Amino acid sequence: MFYLLCGTTLISFSAVLVKLTSIGPTMTGFYCMLVGGMVLALWRTVHRQFHFRQTSVLWVALLAGLFLALDLVFWHRSIHYVGPGLATILINFQVVFLTLFVMVALREPLTWTRGISIPVSLMGLLLLCGVDWHTFDVSYRTGIVFGLLAAILYAVHLLLLRTSQTCAGALSPAANMALVSLATAGLLGPIGWVQGESFVIQGRWDYGIVLAYGVLSQVVAWPLIAKGLLQLEASRAGLILLLQPALAFVWGLLFFHRSTSAGELIGVVLAMGAIYLGSLSRSPSTLASDTH
Repeated sequence: MFYLLCGTTLISFSAVLVKLTSIGPTMTGFYCMLVGGMVLALWRTVHRQFHFRQTSVLWVALLAGLFLALDLVFWHRSIHYVGPGLATILINFQVVFLTLFVMVALREPLTWTRGISIPVSLMGLLLLCGVDWHTFDVSYRTGIVFGLLAAILYAVHLLLLRTSQTCAGALSPAANMALVSLATAGLLGPIGWVQGESFVIQGRWDYGIVLAYGVLSQVVAWPLIAKGLLQLEASRAGLILLLQPALAFVWGLLFFHRSTSAGELIGVVLAMGAIYLGSLSRSPSTLASDTH
């Protein structure tokens, strides 16, 4: 439990770091994936675990990197538009989208947890965003839409990531994450350049943010979470993982002085309850990459 608590707490700062940097949102993702991917690749190369036995692994990882790159493009902009707390809650709706996918595409049975999680998530989303929708400005509405779109893209990324870990000749989890991270960086760089964002990092503050984001989320937090999940049953693991969006919401209130109504707080509770119910239908081993 200790490893999972530490990893979840560390990764909850990801959206805060994105908000604090003056680098463009796409380039922030580029440097995060580049730093994290390079460190992981070096680590796995030293341990001689970074070699391919099947080219299919490479193609699936590249496809997973494509959807992660698109996810980060939209999520990072959502963070700037609506704040790190709400953006992190929105991205965690990937659990609900995955639930819908396995029910519709894979025709898995409707369990009570799945049946409850979907309407509860919609109710929470309505309280968070729908009640005051007409009062929001264009950028805030755009941030909400971007956050939900990022959740859909992240759900697809997770499906591809799991495929890359189960196909013939699969790499170790850390080596696979290094490959996906580098592929994501390779895609985010050109996307950011087309969007007019600069590769230049100005000042020690932004250098520190980029380094902290890449190392803490990709190199430190992710292995801690993966190790912690192996020691816990799904119900307890899913509950602890809720700390990530919950803490991100708290950091948004503390660091950026975001005002919150009682209705929004109820929406936060309902949304996280739906995320938890959705996570119950999966084993701890499949939750390892569900944090963002």
